Amino acid sequence: DVTLAAAGTINLENNANAASLTIQTAANIQNVTTSGAQNYNGNTVISSAAAIESTGGNIIFAAGTTLSVNADTTITVPASKYIDFNGSTSVSGKLSTAGSGLAKFNASITGLNELETQAVQINCAAISTGGDQTYNGATEITVNTELSAPANKLILFNAAISGTVNLKTSGAAVAEFKNTVNIANLETQVAKINTTSTITS
Repeated sequence: DVTLAAAGTINLENNANAASLTIQTAANIQNVTTSGAQNYNGNTVISSAAAIESTGGNIIFAAGTTLSVNADTTITVPASKYIDFNGSTSVSGKLSTAGSGLAKFNASITGLNELETQAVQINCAAISTGGDQTYNGATEITVNTELSAPANKLILFNAAISGTVNLKTSGAAVAEFKNTVNIANLETQVAKINTTSTITS
């Protein structure tokens, strides 16, 4: 297990492999693989295309911190594990979550370029992107949420959506539903509903 702390910024600019990793202060990271948990407790910057993966633990970005994803990045956890986004997140590249685990967005996300997830739990009031939003896995919404993207972009749900709250899609993007939607209330601007979809509110 590795714990890193410094008065300045920690730079992990190449492959980093460890059983588990905790970074207590600000860090620039690129490719990180652990068999256990990863904890980022300071502001974290990803400046180059990166793969962040845990093969057996959770990946947690702490509350009160900023995650800046400046290049296409994939974050992966296995089944029964999760990626916790607890602080502010900004993305000028594409942020993807992968693997069989769960991505949890616990704080509103703005300034994203593009977002693609597998299974996801949305625990925040807003997710805004300049590009597409693609939800490939089951989407659970626990608070009233607004998803926004501009014209000629897509907010795509390839799997079921569930929750006892309200979901709103805004901006000029098309919201496309390809599976079951079971939430309290649904409000969209422009929508495409697959003929096999069931929408219940």
